Amino acid sequence: MNSINKPIFLSKSIFLLVYAAASMLLPFLALYYEQRGLSGTQMGLLAAIPPVMTMLGASAWSGLADATQRHKLIFLVVIIGAIASVITIPLAHSFASLSLAIALQSFFFMPLIPLLDNSALEVLNNQSERYGQIRLWGSIGWGVGAPLIGLLIERFGLNWSFYGHAALLLVGLLIAVRLPVAQQSSNGGFVIGLKTLLRDLRWPFFLMIIFVAGFGDAIARNYSFLYYKELGASSTLMGLSVTVGIVSELVVLILSSLLLKQFGAQKLLILGASTQAIRLLGWSLISDPYLALSLQLLNGLAFGALWMAGVAYAKEIAPPGMSAVAQGLLSGVYFGLSSIAGALLGGLWYEQFGAWGMYRWGAVFMFIGLFIFILASNIRIKVATTRQPVKS
Repeated sequence: MNSINKPIFLSKSIFLLVYAAASMLLPFLALYYEQRGLSGTQMGLLAAIPPVMTMLGASAWSGLADATQRHKLIFLVVIIGAIASVITIPLAHSFASLSLAIALQSFFFMPLIPLLDNSALEVLNNQSERYGQIRLWGSIGWGVGAPLIGLLIERFGLNWSFYGHAALLLVGLLIAVRLPVAQQSSNGGFVIGLKTLLRDLRWPFFLMIIFVAGFGDAIARNYSFLYYKELGASSTLMGLSVTVGIVSELVVLILSSLLLKQFGAQKLLILGASTQAIRLLGWSLISDPYLALSLQLLNGLAFGALWMAGVAYAKEIAPPGMSAVAQGLLSGVYFGLSSIAGALLGGLWYEQFGAWGMYRWGAVFMFIGLFIFILASNIRIKVATTRQPVKS
């Protein structure tokens, strides 16, 4: 293996392991809570912890990485923390201690995503359009991790979800030690770089579209199985919906370089968010489970294309030395703030209007958000154009 492709190979391997570890844990937590005899309210409170810790952890660890310019060390510390904290979950005997264990695990594990994205972009150097070719290994890992650990869970119990998660992260840690991550110094230090980022008007508009897209994704992700159940779908079809979504995501990620060159990051962001809104609207209008399954083919654009474009655009508009903070903001808004809003409002709409009404209101919210984003973006562009000095 030559020196050119070795870092990319290592990066792909870590993506595979981290996302496989995630799929061995996250889908099974609700089952574990139920096995522990927790109430619905307690399970809801525990489910709210990860997105909250995503907002806090992603910003804290990413900011520390950029401030100290020791991205690799921070990455290794976060992996070690994630391994140590997940082992404490099955040892927690009270709701309070379980809540603390979940909070610690989320605080360490969730920031792995922006730090992982940042390391991939640094490995690719100025070829961020190739990010999707690395990220697709995360999708593969997510697709194979859950079925593999499911076999062990059936034989030995749900605790193996935690052991499998920790084991894969440990292998990822050993690989991450060998991963060369180039550092990029900021102009004038971390504080100056942060001020530059906060003053850039492109950021509030970017995070607005990310919030709208993440809101729709949270509704689709958290309540899809309840929707399929109301449609009378079998458990097999529910599982198949996940497979269809992953396959469509892989196709888009394989074509990521072509899509970014064809549309550009900004247009691809709008396309991804619009596709998510169309999927929600489609689910609100049909009653056949197989038609609902066919709409999962849109997942590739609704999430895969949007996330790929978001990572590339955050890298593009980040000041020098602030790339980890940029990816932390992206993850914090998408998987944190918008996930909380989507889960809460989605639950209220589901209780009031059922699954069809929930998805309809979700689509309306997204279309309104997209309209405001496009209108505000056009106004900003016109204002910026009129302020440009006239050339003599």
